[in-house]
Amino acid sequence: MQQLGVKFPTQSRHPSDPEAIEDTKCQHCRDMEYVHPRKEDGKIDYSTVVPCRHCVSQERLCSLLGVSSLESTFDNFKLVKGVIDTYTAARSIATLQTEWKLLLICGTWGSGKTHLLEAIALEIWSRGYSIQVQTFPDFMSRLKGTFDKSHNPEDTTFNDVMGKICTMPYLLLDDVGSADSFTTFALSQLERIMLTRYRENLLTVMTTNVDYEILPKFVTSRFNDAVKGRILLNKAPDYRPKKGG
Repeated sequence: MQQLGVKFPTQSRHPSDPEAIEDTKCQHCRDMEYVHPRKEDGKIDYSTVVPCRHCVSQERLCSLLGVSSLESTFDNFKLVKGVIDTYTAARSIATLQTEWKLLLICGTWGSGKTHLLEAIALEIWSRGYSIQVQTFPDFMSRLKGTFDKSHNPEDTTFNDVMGKICTMPYLLLDDVGSADSFTTFALSQLERIMLTRYRENLLTVMTTNVDYEILPKFVTSRFNDAVKGRILLNKAPDYRPKKGG
C-alpha cells in the first residue's frame, strides 16, 4: 500500500496474552483491523483507534476513512488554474501546524473540493490520528435516525451523536447544504456544531457548492475570522475529467 503515496502511522498492538496473539493472522491488531495509535509523546492513545496498516484491505480502509480512493492524495491533485490557493490552504491545515483551524472550501460541482478533503483525511491519518470524511446530508440522516432506536440501535442518543461531532478533534464535512439539506432542523444543528468548534478552535474543514451569498451568516462569519479561519473559492471548472496525469 505504500506505493499509493500514503504514509502510515506508528501503531501499537492491542493488549493481549501471547497465546491469543499466536492464534491470529495479524499479531498487530489480533485480526480486528484497527489498533490504538501513539500520541505525539510516544504514549499509546487508548481513547481512539486507527486502521491497522498491516492487514486492513484497501476497500476497508477507504470505508473507515470515508474516502473514495487511497489515490486521493495531495500529490495526485491536478493543479489546474484556479485551485492553487485552495490547494495550498488544504495542504497547510493538514499539517496540523496552522494557527487557524477553520477552512471552508466553496466551488461548483466537480471542482476538486472532495479530492482535497480526502487528501486532508489521508494526510492527518498518516500522522497517526483517527479521522473520517463525512457528508453533510448523510450526517443529517444519521442524526435523525437516532430518533428511531430500532432503525439505528448503535447510536445511543441524539446528544451522543451531536456531542461527538461537536467535540471531535478533526471534522471533515463534505457537501454542506447539498441535496436540499439546509432544512430548519439541519441549520439549527449546523449552528450548534459551528458554535462549539469555533469556540474551542477545533480543526474543521467543510466543502460546499452553495453560493456564498446563500450560506448562513453563522457559518461565513466564523470561517471569515482573520485569526481562526479561511474561506476559499475553488475557481476551477469541472475537475473530474482532469484527474490523474
